[in-house]
Amino acid sequence: MTSDGTAVYPIWSRDGARVFFGLSLTGPYKLFSIAADGSGGPARVVADGFPFNRYPGAWTPDGHGLVFYEMPGDIKLLSLDDTEKITPLVGTRFGERMPDLSPDGRWLAYVSDETGRNEVYVRAFPALGDKRRLSADGGVQPAWSPDGQKLIYLGRPSPDSPVVKVIELNAAPGPRLTMGPPHPLFETREGSSLSMRAYDLTADAKRFVFVHPIDAEPTAPREIFLVQNWFDELKRSTLGNSIVYGENAKRITCYASQKLHAVPWRNRSRTCNS
Repeated sequence: MTSDGTAVYPIWSRDGARVFFGLSLTGPYKLFSIAADGSGGPARVVADGFPFNRYPGAWTPDGHGLVFYEMPGDIKLLSLDDTEKITPLVGTRFGERMPDLSPDGRWLAYVSDETGRNEVYVRAFPALGDKRRLSADGGVQPAWSPDGQKLIYLGRPSPDSPVVKVIELNAAPGPRLTMGPPHPLFETREGSSLSMRAYDLTADAKRFVFVHPIDAEPTAPREIFLVQNWFDELKRSTLGNSIVYGENAKRITCYASQKLHAVPWRNRSRTCNS
């Protein structure tokens, strides 16, 4: 669908007619959209001069409001009826990102690092009352199920393992949100990104679709050079005494008196000038 620049974090519009995404052509990622059939090419959504990255997050139920986040970490609301109208939602001295709205549009889930690690929070939308922490031991990439009855997030991986826990909370959204305790569903090595949601749920919320990272191409094998008769070559190329300084300048290698010497720096005069 795109050919120029680097495109990331695509989400479908509510009616499925367009795809919104972040696109970097020469600098920071900006908000772009493109028709679902790829026709017309990418179109810039916001034309201001914001100097940092912006990424799409979630839609309001009417499809006219796009919740997005911008670096270094603020969540905002863009009106597609007036793309010059951007409303701050969550902006503190900490990093807030990865927003997702419940299907009824009443609750905003997101990630914040205000405790020193990434945790999942929820607060009312659009009133944005007091926040409530949902994750128990770190979490990223929150996602509401299509029916709004569950909230999924990925638990924090252990330092020595790339495995993440997929955690589910039963939810009863409405004017007053009721959330059950988090419980693990399964573990996976997929989707351990800290900046984007790398999975989605099917309409019945019974299956997951994960982004599988492509392994980096193997690097070219290092070349090994074999130098034969190197000592004879060294003697032939030596005019007088040759001195090679070590990287730390504490030892040197020199050729003197028909011999190759590796000596401490302090003994260089006695050995290398002989």
